[in-house]
Amino acid sequence: MRAFAVAVLATLGGAKLFDELDLAFMNYIAQHSKNYASLEEFNLRFENFAKFDAEIKHFNSVQSDSVHGHNALSDWTAEERQALSGYRDEYEAKTEYPETMLGIPTAVNWCTAGDCNAIQNQGNCGSCWAFAAAATMESAKKIQYGTLPKYSEQNFTSCCCSGCNGGNYTTAWSYASANPIESEANYPYTSGSTGVTGTCQYVSSKGIGKVSTQLSCGTSDANMQACIASRPYAVTVAASSSYFQSYKSGVLNNASLCGTANDHAIVAVGYDITNNYWIVRNSWGTTWGLSGYGHIAMGSPYPGVCGINKFPRSLTMA
Repeated sequence: MRAFAVAVLATLGGAKLFDELDLAFMNYIAQHSKNYASLEEFNLRFENFAKFDAEIKHFNSVQSDSVHGHNALSDWTAEERQALSGYRDEYEAKTEYPETMLGIPTAVNWCTAGDCNAIQNQGNCGSCWAFAAAATMESAKKIQYGTLPKYSEQNFTSCCCSGCNGGNYTTAWSYASANPIESEANYPYTSGSTGVTGTCQYVSSKGIGKVSTQLSCGTSDANMQACIASRPYAVTVAASSSYFQSYKSGVLNNASLCGTANDHAIVAVGYDITNNYWIVRNSWGTTWGLSGYGHIAMGSPYPGVCGINKFPRSLTMA
């Protein structure tokens, strides 16, 4: 692939010397094992990369709390990146289950405590809701029963909601309360590579994960801290901006750059009150953020930075 990239670049502009952006793109191709089928696709991906690169440089120049850089999405079109954001507002109001706000720790991270599975990549499918649903169920099972299962996102994607066209974690949990979810080993994820929802192949006798009760949470920072102190909570965020998509490290704290048009489901797995941020896990692989994790600032007026305070929900497992 590197040889192909060099050959193509050599044809662009005749004897033109490689500039900084050309070299950055070549390194990007090698680092992310990119493979383009034609010169036309190569040119399109280079154009996408160049636009993303300019936005990254802008974000890093106008604020210092978060660091932005390239990841596996850098050469995607805006339409391809938008397709990742598969959260759909189709929930009904849930009964509130108040959590005690007395004596909660100043910092919590359920993943470093061993209550989360490894970061995954939803790939070319708007199944973020399925990954948020499964990850929250897995952590709840570990916290309640001491074992950490791995549930099947494909079971949700193919059998519930609108698959790669979007869904909602509360609807997924309602499905899992009536249809225990299979393990990932029995029902592996395929939609990320195909971009296709797939036909439901669910076998109820193989189901191992059943939701008992859905939990609501208040939308203030204090309420969310109290809730997340007890378990991870699925949340929604506005993820269509390059500001969110190019995040590498630090704290996302610019509400205007992120927006509040929530379209993506992730999981809030902890918080740090002293440093004023939520800890979240995404489903875009380990090239996004801090190896798949991110920090989003607390303290903004509702709905919070990137809209994170809008819809926190969790569950208990049977």
